[in-house]
Amino acid sequence: MIKTGSLLKESREKQKISLEDVSSTTKISVRILIAMENGDMSQLPATSYLKGFVRTYAQFLNLDIHLVMSSFNDEMGLSSPLPTSKTGEPPSNAKPPLPQWFEKIPFLRNHSPLTILLTTGGVILLILLIVAVQSVIEKYDRERTPPKNIAVTPLTPMPSTSSLNAPQKQPEQNKRPQKTLTKPDSTPSESSQSSNLDKTIKTLPAVSVSSSSKTSSPPASPPAHPKPLASNHPQEVIIEALDKVVVRYRKDNGRLERIKLNPEQVHTIKAHAQIALDLSDGGAVNIIYNGKDKGVPGDLGQPLKLKFPPQQ
Repeated sequence: MIKTGSLLKESREKQKISLEDVSSTTKISVRILIAMENGDMSQLPATSYLKGFVRTYAQFLNLDIHLVMSSFNDEMGLSSPLPTSKTGEPPSNAKPPLPQWFEKIPFLRNHSPLTILLTTGGVILLILLIVAVQSVIEKYDRERTPPKNIAVTPLTPMPSTSSLNAPQKQPEQNKRPQKTLTKPDSTPSESSQSSNLDKTIKTLPAVSVSSSSKTSSPPASPPAHPKPLASNHPQEVIIEALDKVVVRYRKDNGRLERIKLNPEQVHTIKAHAQIALDLSDGGAVNIIYNGKDKGVPGDLGQPLKLKFPPQQ
């Protein structure tokens, strides 16, 4: 370690510091200090102890510890340690060496580990999103596509009402076929026999098909006439106020009642037969009569009188 020792000795002499002062502060004997400056390895301890002595000596002289230790490691054939500060601690901005494959990729080499981690996470999230969207699309396609190999049975049209009510035709077997007699060319005796047969046929009574053998539809019932409505039907009027309005009303020709409605208020009036209304503003209410919305009955600002049921 001749080079490292010379570097330490030159720095000490330049600062005009004696070996005794160095020994009293660093607790390294003067003999060891002289051997370190002269590079006498026979007087020096083991390399592990010597390395600590060199570091302590360099710190005392306020030298660049990284430079001194690099020189010492080169002379002793040791691997170079990480850069350290003058206090011997690794600097806060020192980066660990990167693997060779890492250095070969420009993106990884030019960006910080945090940026690389965020980019990788974003790519993984994008892939998961694409897979989820694809699965949803396939699900909808399966639901929309009808299953195959299913036999579709055509619907049999139902007979119409008119065909059901029409009288059915009499079966052909119930009809007696009419026989047509032909007179062949014959002798006078045969013609006389045929004339006698004709007379016999004419004298036979006509055979008629009884009404019981005919299949006919039951007699149509007379059309049902609507029953007359009862004279008294329950009446219900719901008044929805659109603005301030005064309502006077009378139920079943009873006493006159009066209410005052504010906007969005609702009032229901029920009677047995008749309801008469006197509105201070026909355009400020909405009327619902027996469940049917009649809308706004009049003009805004104009009084209006109504009767339910309406007069025919």
